[in-house]
Amino acid sequence: MHDTLPAAILVATDMSPRGDRALARAVDLAAAFGARLAVLHVVDEDLPASLRAALIPQAERLLAEQVAALPAAAEVAWTVTVMAGVDVAAIVEQAEQRGAGLVVLGMHREHPFRGIVFGTTAERVMRSGHCPVLVAKGAYRGPYRHILAAVDDSRAAGRALAAAARCWPQATVQAVHVDDVPAPLDGLAGTAFAAEPRPAWPAHLAPALADVEAATGRRPALLVQPGDDVADALRALADRFAADLVAVGSAAGNRPMRALLGGTAERILDLAPCDVLVVPPG
Repeated sequence: MHDTLPAAILVATDMSPRGDRALARAVDLAAAFGARLAVLHVVDEDLPASLRAALIPQAERLLAEQVAALPAAAEVAWTVTVMAGVDVAAIVEQAEQRGAGLVVLGMHREHPFRGIVFGTTAERVMRSGHCPVLVAKGAYRGPYRHILAAVDDSRAAGRALAAAARCWPQATVQAVHVDDVPAPLDGLAGTAFAAEPRPAWPAHLAPALADVEAATGRRPALLVQPGDDVADALRALADRFAADLVAVGSAAGNRPMRALLGGTAERILDLAPCDVLVVPPG
């Protein structure tokens, strides 16, 4: 996804309002990217067979009606699949079978173990399919306009930054490096993104910069945020910049996302006031 736009997108929905947000976002992205769209709903395989048999065709009909009612659906080649299984395994399987370059999921805020469940889902999708995951947390309000991308010295962070810049060229992309060493904060005076980049990126951020310049032909603004809590820093900056998307890399050992089941990643997903794009190392 960091090199090209995804040719296929998989959106998994539980048919709740949270799933509806993911569905609306996925349809819009498929139309914008010219991508095929696979809509997936998983029925619990532990339900009695007679109940599964009744639920599957009903869910297929309702989902098809819901997709068709979305304005951008007429521009998209889409399919609906309802299957019995375990949601994590089914998402991974369907993403691989359909060659998905992006998986879109809703945020399961009401689940008492949402961090564990959601983290496991996203981790297995990326580990098994090397596929970026977009978490639709808020109501759909059109294309992304302000993107905050966490960068460090890893290639995964560069891939996330490049993917965000390539997929949403109309958006302003602000690169952020959270550093333990205090540094001046450029562009924090107002609510808009910094208009100009820092004079020079630190040398250890060269891989991330090379990735985004190769993908987009331009250099994003860089802001160095002092601190040691990445999730909290991103939350505060996303609020200040009115960001509608936070993009992060997911490599093990990557400072913004040390491990998808680790506390930092779960806290980013939980604390971010907007959608979150998680890009694996490749």
